Amino acid sequence: MRLTRADIDRWDPAAVLAVSDAAAARAGSAAAASAALAARAAPDGWSGVAGDAARDAVARIRAALGVQAEEARGVARA
Repeated sequence: MRLTRADIDRWDPAAVLAVSDAAAARAGSAAAASAALAARAAPDGWSGVAGDAARDAVARIRAALGVQAEEARGVARA
């Protein structure tokens, strides 16, 4: 299915703006969650297997949140 100019002409501008606003808010939430995780990754002095696992898990989650934030920003710009 190909998007045509006629398809776009039928879109409700208010609905398009609402989607853009929601995507921008989602990007902000993902970025904020990533920052909060960075601040609370693992208690100072937590070492060993558990500390390493916690830091690795936080790094993976932060990376995923970064991807989600960037994708949501792309939707908001579109």
